Amino acid sequence: MISKTLQKEILDNHKLDDNSILRKYQQKSYGIAGADPVSTHTSLELVGLMNWAKHPYLPHFEYNVRTWYSFEVDFRFISETKMDKKGVTLTLKAANGQGVMDCLLPELDDFFYLRNLANDGILNSIVKGEPGSRFFLPAHAINSGFMFRASSTTYGQLVGKMDTCEPHAEEIIQQYLDIIDRRFGDYTTLKKHFQEQDVHGRLLYEDQNLQSRAYNKQRDKLHKALFGDLQKLLTENGLENKL
Repeated sequence: MISKTLQKEILDNHKLDDNSILRKYQQKSYGIAGADPVSTHTSLELVGLMNWAKHPYLPHFEYNVRTWYSFEVDFRFISETKMDKKGVTLTLKAANGQGVMDCLLPELDDFFYLRNLANDGILNSIVKGEPGSRFFLPAHAINSGFMFRASSTTYGQLVGKMDTCEPHAEEIIQQYLDIIDRRFGDYTTLKKHFQEQDVHGRLLYEDQNLQSRAYNKQRDKLHKALFGDLQKLLTENGLENKL
């Protein structure tokens, strides 16, 4: 069962951006790809990025949790495409070539909007068209899901995919974000091993292994703990994942 309370808690905690070593924000994207069929992609992400400006000793790390939807249509049924601040608009032709209709695939403002639509069985209603036009869409015209991504240049990338209707989606997302907050907090221990420049004033970039052996050893230990916990969470919940 969907918990609106937990949804709000997840978004409120992310919006707080109260972790000094991780900058947190939301990020939108939408666009058109492909030629035949033409595919529109729209997403909203909860993003986190190490705060390198304030804490230069930190190794590269970033993550996002994305909610997304896409809509595909044969090129021969499209007479015009347009993108603006509202989202993607397709002008669609009828199969017999008679008449057209504008079909708006809006940008996302609410991270759990797609999940709640899918739970109510009305995911296709995300498409905004002329009165009644949405009912001409195929029953499964809209594809959607969640994606998890965590990345570091000195460790690798972890990716997970989750269905929009996953029964425990909120709990999994909350656990994922909690693991990052808890484990990334340990990276402050790197500060005592960090040297920004050598005796000649040259920058010692951590991702080029120019830091001390002690720094690299501790960084690798921290990466293993963080990514290990994230991968365990995805695996235990049967989500596709890879490093």
